[in-house]
Amino acid sequence: MAGVKGKMSGLRHLISFEEATSRVKDIPWRKISIIEVDVESSMDMVIAEDVKAGKDVPAYDRSAVDGFALRRRDVSGASAENPVSLTVTGSSGFEGSSRIERGTCSEINTGARLPPGADAVIMAEYASLYGDTLFVEQSARIWENVSRKGEDIASGKRIIARGDVIKSWHVAAMIAVGRQRVKVYRRINLGVISTGNEIVPGSLSGIRNTTQPLLINYFRQGHINTTNEGVCPDEYDAIKKGVQNALENVDILVVTGGSSIGRSDYSAAVLSDIGKQVFRGVMIKPGRTIALFEISGKPVFSVSGLPVAALTSFEAFFDRFMIDILEYNDSRQVIRARLTERLINNGGMRSFVRIALSRSTDSLDATPLRSTGSGMISTLLMSNGLAVVPESVEGMEKGEYVWVTLTGGTV
Repeated sequence: MAGVKGKMSGLRHLISFEEATSRVKDIPWRKISIIEVDVESSMDMVIAEDVKAGKDVPAYDRSAVDGFALRRRDVSGASAENPVSLTVTGSSGFEGSSRIERGTCSEINTGARLPPGADAVIMAEYASLYGDTLFVEQSARIWENVSRKGEDIASGKRIIARGDVIKSWHVAAMIAVGRQRVKVYRRINLGVISTGNEIVPGSLSGIRNTTQPLLINYFRQGHINTTNEGVCPDEYDAIKKGVQNALENVDILVVTGGSSIGRSDYSAAVLSDIGKQVFRGVMIKPGRTIALFEISGKPVFSVSGLPVAALTSFEAFFDRFMIDILEYNDSRQVIRARLTERLINNGGMRSFVRIALSRSTDSLDATPLRSTGSGMISTLLMSNGLAVVPESVEGMEKGEYVWVTLTGGTV
């Protein structure tokens, strides 16, 4: 236990965000393994391969409506006052039918293959059928009401890129081109440990453990399994045991509540003893006390016990890991919005500011949410965006435009 006091002084010199991310890239992190799953079971997982269409969709020219397949030139000039008569030769099935010759047509259903010779389909409501004679009351454009071969998905077209999160439309497209199995990264296992003697679960006294469930539920996604790895008292041996046990089951570990320079915060001491310190203390706000350690190729974060600081600081680096360990493509939407009031930034700090987005008559407005501390959960309740203010910018004036990453809710 000797040396704990010295190790708790590691926050004297904060490093820049750029330096911290550079150090992240220099570590040979343990990769997430690739598995193969059924396409129908791949929703929300991160794909590990480019998927291209191996065939056209549709595979042939087909009717987009119920009606009659015909030659466009045969009904040129047709109208209700001057209908054109055609001889119905039969029905067009999904395997096609006999060739459409001059002055003929065939009945066709939605999705059926367009018969040879036909280059348009007239909807049934624009024609009248008497026996085998069809009176067409409207002219047709070339390929009207026809879905052309490859019109939806052309053979060779990329459906999804490696590193993308698979969504329902990707699943539908892969099934449409006949893909049954796909390579994906297995789901990441992310665990969260809370530390602190002051945390008293289910009690009106003490400090309620809000940070741990916030992180667990915020990062629980289709490609991420999150687990509660328990609460450890501020004791060196207890924290060490908790961390070692958790690392047997997780790919990424977050330890909350032990990142400050408090004399009884032992997390940094434990993590330094059993792993390698990548950085400790970054010039960001909130969450400057964040620390990162590498243990057996796995990232272990030590973050503030305050909920907003913990969430913001961890989120700032999490995507960097997603890129490194499974080539993740960040798909979060970033939009440009106008500030409704001045945004103040402390010199030299990169600030992550919660934003309330709203629509006005002529723009999308961004209102910075101010708080008196790093634990203000209300800023999460009221915000639907996050703006990043670089270290070199001391502030932004009302009316200036800022880039905002959407974090949820509606605008």
